[in-house]
Amino acid sequence: LADWGVGVYSYCYVGMMQCFFCWVMFFQVPNLVDIWKEQGTGPYHDPAVHHTVVQGKTMYYWTLVMGQIAAAMSTTTERQSLLSYGLPNMWLNLAFLFEVVLGLFSIYAACMHSPFDTETMPRSLVLKPVAALVCIVVVEECRKYIFRSLEEQGMCEWCLGKNTVGDGSSSEEDSCEDDDNYDSEEDLLKQKLNP
Repeated sequence: LADWGVGVYSYCYVGMMQCFFCWVMFFQVPNLVDIWKEQGTGPYHDPAVHHTVVQGKTMYYWTLVMGQIAAAMSTTTERQSLLSYGLPNMWLNLAFLFEVVLGLFSIYAACMHSPFDTETMPRSLVLKPVAALVCIVVVEECRKYIFRSLEEQGMCEWCLGKNTVGDGSSSEEDSCEDDDNYDSEEDLLKQKLNP
């Protein structure tokens, strides 16, 4: 199910974007940069300082939730734009909703603070990581556009490869056919099951 390309994509590309945004948002918590400069990584004996640091951890977590949703949205198609494809997978959409509800519950429900080491945050801070979601999706849409353009010029084999079967024909799985050829996930599945 996974090959080296999935690993590179997950850890060296999308994972790096997620990590970058998590740290940027971590330091968006007021006074956290000053605490980091003055006291480093702790231990933090002042309750107010500890509260701020836990808010930073919560911000990191919430940004990671937004980044995971962005990654899931982006990988719904390999090259087709989400603007044309949409989000037709209702199960995935329900998973997004569940992830957001669970994340907000972890932030605002006191019963979750101790087990997950989270803290209530002001609404303004909770909204900031949505920028990470938007940025990751936009970067992915740009990548997809570039790949579609390269594909139209017949230049996508250098990165996607074109696997040939013993008789010299192309393997459908590894071909450079555009996602636009499939109207829905069901059509793609039918195409794979009935070659």
